[in-house]
Amino acid sequence: MIILKGVKDRIDVKTTAKIEADLGKVINVPFIVTVKKPTRTEKLELIERLVDQRDDDGEIVRPKITDEELAQEFILGWRELPDAEGNQIEFSDDALMALVDCPEYNTALSNAIQEVIFGKKSALAKN
Repeated sequence: MIILKGVKDRIDVKTTAKIEADLGKVINVPFIVTVKKPTRTEKLELIERLVDQRDDDGEIVRPKITDEELAQEFILGWRELPDAEGNQIEFSDDALMALVDCPEYNTALSNAIQEVIFGKKSALAKN
């Protein structure tokens, strides 16, 4: 395999979970996510997986990729992610699934993935 100058297989992305609090306040929780950077071929395959694949009769042959599958495939780690007491949350499959299950953190993870796959401008335009 050829290694090209400046090309990485993972990218660190600063993202923020915007947690809705009482009285309309929003608590921003910034953290850094390490995201797998797909090749061009992997991007094209992923784009196909973003919608259900159906046969000629309209039956689903392959359902679209879920948030859980997307996170497991592309999130490689994180840092500077505090828990309720301010302690750092270590990356693990269970912790990742807990974040995916929380809408605000799921949005932050999705934004980080979109930024790496589609570029920052595209990720911002989708929000």
